[in-house]
Amino acid sequence: MGRLSRAELTEHVAQTRARLASTLDALEDKANVPKQLKKGAQTQAVRLKKLRREKPLVFAAVVVSGAVVAAGILALVVKSATKR
Repeated sequence: MGRLSRAELTEHVAQTRARLASTLDALEDKANVPKQLKKGAQTQAVRLKKLRREKPLVFAAVVVSGAVVAAGILALVVKSATKR
């Protein structure tokens, strides 16, 4: 950059501040774990609703599989706790 006039320098500083503010907002958004978890949960809820509407048998299989996995984990936890 050569010599800038006062107006050009003021404009350059304003643009730099705006870019910095935008970058900081993006970083804050990414670092906000609860917000990211909420976004992810909302995305998955939409996907599951779409799956339920478009492919009900696949949706039922996913639900049953999830229940079986949860029951298996629960059984292992109970078994482990009762061995002590």
